[in-house]
Amino acid sequence: MACRSTRQPLLRILRAATLKKDRDMIQEQQAPSVETPCVRICKIENDVCIGCHRTLDEIGAWMNANSEEKLAILAAAAQRHESMAIDDQDLSLEF
Repeated sequence: MACRSTRQPLLRILRAATLKKDRDMIQEQQAPSVETPCVRICKIENDVCIGCHRTLDEIGAWMNANSEEKLAILAAAAQRHESMAIDDQDLSLEF
């Protein structure tokens, strides 16, 4: 049986971990929700949806992602959309 002196530090560590987990959960709940970028044009070309510009992996990860991860996905999708628009402009200049 563990003696009292070794249980005390362990209990403090467990309480601290629980408090941190609770704090993180409260912060996530208080964080503004990030709306899905889905525009219901779900067509995948080259592993990217042409509607929301997310990759298949990003679409799959969306439901379990926290706000910070969702914002990162949105930033990557926006960058992808921007580069696709530039590519489209380059193609139109060739005609």
